[in-house]
Amino acid sequence: MVNAALWSGLRSFHCAAAHLNFTRAAEELNVTTGAVSQQIKQLEARLGCRLFQRTTRQLRLTEQGAQLSLAVGRGYRAIDDGLNALAASQLRGGVRLAAIPSFCLQWLVPRLGEFYRTFPDIELHINAQDNLQQLADASYDLALDYRLPQQEDAAPFLAEWLIPVCSPNLLGDDSALVDAKQLLAYPLLHDSAPWPGADQDQEWQHWLAEAGVQLAGDQGQLYFNRADLALQAAEAGQGIALGRQELVADRLASGRLVVAYDQRVRSPASYFLQLAPGAQHNSRAVAFQHWLLGLVK
Repeated sequence: MVNAALWSGLRSFHCAAAHLNFTRAAEELNVTTGAVSQQIKQLEARLGCRLFQRTTRQLRLTEQGAQLSLAVGRGYRAIDDGLNALAASQLRGGVRLAAIPSFCLQWLVPRLGEFYRTFPDIELHINAQDNLQQLADASYDLALDYRLPQQEDAAPFLAEWLIPVCSPNLLGDDSALVDAKQLLAYPLLHDSAPWPGADQDQEWQHWLAEAGVQLAGDQGQLYFNRADLALQAAEAGQGIALGRQELVADRLASGRLVVAYDQRVRSPASYFLQLAPGAQHNSRAVAFQHWLLGLVK
């Protein structure tokens, strides 16, 4: 049985043997040099042999000291291996994420390869839901929603900006419209439920108000209950959609969509990431949360 005194002596010996210097060992252990020297003397007395040869210029291990150093080193490596295995076991298993479909498809899924390279033993179970407010707390570990801020919210996970986008064929030879009012010459494509409680044209109304344009009563409009459907219709040349910048970046980069009028407007809604009440001590959920937060810093 290794008691506290013997453990302290072995710890001091291990550091002193690594540095062959009592002062450096004391600095690593945050104790005095005298304490290290005293603990090693007590260890030598217990074992009945000298562990170091002390000279005025250097410290050397005796034959018995070298044998003990190898044994203690193996012990520390075994402890490290055990701790690493225990930590890895805490990150083995599933994490349930509830998230809105458009964000899952356009933003999250392309980034998951990096997550699995970092945490190969965590299994993600992603549940795409249009209305996360209807989920029971016990049905997910993390939720990622696009909604208006609430009174108890901290800072959002990710802010969003709105920008009109369309097929490159829709505008003809024009690279972009020069007047926001020109947008009204084309059908406007709506996500009719952009965030919980929103009116069917609230997202476009918000952008147009910021641009100083009033929506015409006879304006041609198409409504979809999903943002990705509105963007797909825009790609097909059906009209102009109001793209969320984080969701249309790849489409703009590939040329499938172009900016119809170059004015970004901050969305009233943002993406919010939260742990379920029972997941604060779930190491896998916390690891996934920290990984997501690292993507937007």
